[in-house]
Amino acid sequence: MRLPRNARRRHLVGLGLALAALLSNGAAADDGLRDLELTVPFALAERSTTSTDNALAGYGYDSSTGLSVGFEGRLYARFGMTGRTHNILHLGLIAGVSHHAGPLLGVVDSYAMRSTFVDFGIAARVLLLALSDEHAQWRVGGVLALTSMVADVGTGVGARRTEPLSPEQREAATSDFVGLGWRVALDLSVTLDHYAVLGVGVGVRQYFGIDSPLGRSWVPEVILRVGGTIDVSDGDDPSEGPPR
Repeated sequence: MRLPRNARRRHLVGLGLALAALLSNGAAADDGLRDLELTVPFALAERSTTSTDNALAGYGYDSSTGLSVGFEGRLYARFGMTGRTHNILHLGLIAGVSHHAGPLLGVVDSYAMRSTFVDFGIAARVLLLALSDEHAQWRVGGVLALTSMVADVGTGVGARRTEPLSPEQREAATSDFVGLGWRVALDLSVTLDHYAVLGVGVGVRQYFGIDSPLGRSWVPEVILRVGGTIDVSDGDDPSEGPPR
């Protein structure tokens, strides 16, 4: 039996109000800060730069591969879901700093430039329910951030203090500059017993030198993150299972 049009309209309005109330109650109960991840990222990074003078190419100014190390914080929150659901997807903010100076951080074989990056942006992660249990929570995550950098330009990879510098090296060594750009990264991480964090991933930066002979630069990375997590929430919903 078909209901009259007005009756159907009242039923639809009532259903919409009930759904809105349900979502509102879920958000009120479950929205809020979740946890703070603090990690030390170690990366193998390669910097390649356009618009360099050909005379400098052999000193590593146009391209350099080596280690980078830094510190990173990711503050996650949960949004508007009830029960276990808000445990699957978390969004948050990321802030970090990292340092790259060519082979072995420039300690052994000099360096073309020491680059210090500062990142600020958004982060997201998704819980892998099939792999996770009470003691280990596996997640895939991503980062989209603005990046700024400060470059301390050196005398070039392989330079020896006992050798006279070429005019190009002397000029480059006084060409410190700053840059602006963006960063994207993806990783797979595991949180052990809700405290220790271990992750592996890949990422890339692109930045543009400001008032510098160096133009656009790319920095792809393979990253290992090691650290821990701090619970900053006001308690969990009892309806949740063991995964956090």
